[in-house]
Amino acid sequence: RDLLKKYFELLQKHLLKDDSVPPYHLINILEMVYSDLRHAHELLPEAKLEVRAEELVVNVVRQRLQSDLLSLQTLMKDKIFEVSATMDEGEGRAKEEKRKAACQKLRALVKSTSQDILHDALMLLKKLKPLIAQQANSMTHCRRMFVNLIHGFLYNAFIFFNDSVLTICSHGGLPEEQRNVLVPPPTNPAVLLAFSGMCILLEDSSLTKIGKILASDFPDDSQEGDAPAIFNVQDLQERTKATALLLLKEYVSIQSHRISIMLRKSVETANWIKMQEPRGIRMVVDLVLQELVAIDEEVGQIFGEEGERKYG
Repeated sequence: RDLLKKYFELLQKHLLKDDSVPPYHLINILEMVYSDLRHAHELLPEAKLEVRAEELVVNVVRQRLQSDLLSLQTLMKDKIFEVSATMDEGEGRAKEEKRKAACQKLRALVKSTSQDILHDALMLLKKLKPLIAQQANSMTHCRRMFVNLIHGFLYNAFIFFNDSVLTICSHGGLPEEQRNVLVPPPTNPAVLLAFSGMCILLEDSSLTKIGKILASDFPDDSQEGDAPAIFNVQDLQERTKATALLLLKEYVSIQSHRISIMLRKSVETANWIKMQEPRGIRMVVDLVLQELVAIDEEVGQIFGEEGERKYG
């Protein structure tokens, strides 16, 4: 028994150390373990060697799945930082040409980031498909557990994305101590537009595609009747859409606050007692209109719809 205990410890250590072995190959390894231990199991049935061997491989598969699926969260976090830093250089509004170039770069980055997240998620599912497809082995009854793990980790990955993005939004509904932990607050509000656009892309197509693949290749047999699936596409779409709207509201709040400051200063600094009766449009009105045009162009450049409104 002591030797068998040592055997299982060494086997688990080796399987966890060699992360080059795909998860579905671990099932084949289990078959070999069963074969090796069959005679010992006959001599020591009370040791429950088959059960211990199964638990060993299940635990290793679980940790390997967790590692692979958490890599998707790492990608999300890296991309969020990349987007957040794109226009986060210097203080104040950049000059016109520099601002336009930055917005175009941000728009391209939003599109590529959404595609990268979808691509990595689909490649991960392709990698894990053989694990679930294998039916003729002694691990078939564990298939439901592996499917639930995959559904659950993917669901949590997109919850993580929403929570990470909301940390840059003061109206995100997160506790004060949790804000700006995962993502530093941007100095340029255009980043809020970028994240909003990214959420729209994910909500519009990516989540639907992932949900269809999960339903076809990783069916969740544990759900009965009208019970919601673990990877609930509708719930994630509603969450992501709500995140996009919160980011847009934050953008509007920041820009309207900036314009209100301009108007307030123009009123507070003027000496209205000594000022002559105005005969034309005050300079602050032109500045406000320029600001509105800049906002209109910024929204158009990032969302891909150039503004058509003209201000004389």
